[in-house]
Amino acid sequence: MKLKSDWVYNYQKGIRSPLTSVSHHIENDKLFFVLEFGSFPYTSLLLELDLNTQECQALYEVPHIVRNFVLENERFYFTAMNSYVYCLGKDGSLIWQTKIGKGNPSMEVTIDGDRIYASNRATFCLDKNSGEILWQNEEYKKPSRCNLLVHENHIISGEQGGKVFCLDKMTGEDVWEYGEKEWINECVLLGNGHLLVTDSSGKFIILDPKTGKFVKEMDARGKLYQKVVFDAGRMYAGDADSSMDSTSGNMTCYEVSGDDLKEVLFYKTGGGISTPARIDGEELFFASEDGNFYCIDKNTGEEKAKKKTKGTCHDFIVRGDEVIILSDKGQVEHFSVSERG
Repeated sequence: MKLKSDWVYNYQKGIRSPLTSVSHHIENDKLFFVLEFGSFPYTSLLLELDLNTQECQALYEVPHIVRNFVLENERFYFTAMNSYVYCLGKDGSLIWQTKIGKGNPSMEVTIDGDRIYASNRATFCLDKNSGEILWQNEEYKKPSRCNLLVHENHIISGEQGGKVFCLDKMTGEDVWEYGEKEWINECVLLGNGHLLVTDSSGKFIILDPKTGKFVKEMDARGKLYQKVVFDAGRMYAGDADSSMDSTSGNMTCYEVSGDDLKEVLFYKTGGGISTPARIDGEELFFASEDGNFYCIDKNTGEEKAKKKTKGTCHDFIVRGDEVIILSDKGQVEHFSVSERG
């Protein structure tokens, strides 16, 4: 496989330490993403980039850091580190903003019907249409970077240096909790119905999602900061040797059978894995803090492509014969793909 650089888009050249989204939306050759730049108190822009002309417009400016967003029914939903949850129209018009707690909320939001869930040293449930806070649970007061998983009538999430917990999604009442000093990164359901919890300290924990009862625990190769990806009975997990200034990482493939995770292969990089894996056919794509973008064979781990990017890649799109990379310094990089297979 060959990746040929076509163009690089910079919203503003000379930005010292920009950060791009860890999420995106692409529609009719229009790419929506978030760019944070500047120094304290920071500025974030929701941008719409035309991939054909490289013309860009700023839809909305937030006076703090935004990293993630959800787009549903022509509306953007996201948190910012100024303690607010935002709802914007597709054109960037502000529909509502609601303050939740103090300090820096988690960048994770989850939409379930007419409700939106977010966390900021407490868990909040808001009306999706008005932004009204319907309930808040202040039992779990530690910071969170974990997703808010909707499972039946419950919300399952976890703290940094605290507990995995389950709440009634309609009332916010406690259902169960697990652990004491866990560093929870993600909660996902396995095919057998059990709950897989990734702990950023470097372990996988399996629980019963109805009761929180412990089932099993396994070690990962490194610290887990990225979301896991499932494909054809396998799980792909990226890791790092450190939360900052990492010097190595692994993309590891596990065979999933019930509650058993059997390591099949791993690919080692010169920095922590900086994106979740994405799979396109037989090819697995990801990026690393060593400044490279990788493609490997998902079944054998054989390297098929390795490309230096302008900065650390946080998100990317694989679309037919093109790859679009969102990175720190070249905010959008476009590559043509040839000699696949």
